[in-house]
Amino acid sequence: MVGTTVSAQVGAAPVPVLGDNVFSTRLIDSRRFEFAGAHYDLAAILGRGVTQFGTSAALPVAFPAHGTHPPRYELVLPFTGSAIALGD
Repeated sequence: MVGTTVSAQVGAAPVPVLGDNVFSTRLIDSRRFEFAGAHYDLAAILGRGVTQFGTSAALPVAFPAHGTHPPRYELVLPFTGSAIALGD
């Protein structure tokens, strides 16, 4: 895994702006499972493993969600990511 935090100079101190990460992992075992009535096997989807890329904000955002369905969060950390299967 590799991670990086990007900072910007604000006054006399650096302030974190965002964080990046990337990692690869091999799939060592997989078993068929059922979810919502459908059957899946990660080995058929990921092959030998996965490489994931992610970017997140460095500071949480206030999120006073008062919906009727849990979970209810006070803060969220914006994040985006993508992944690539390692293949057969």
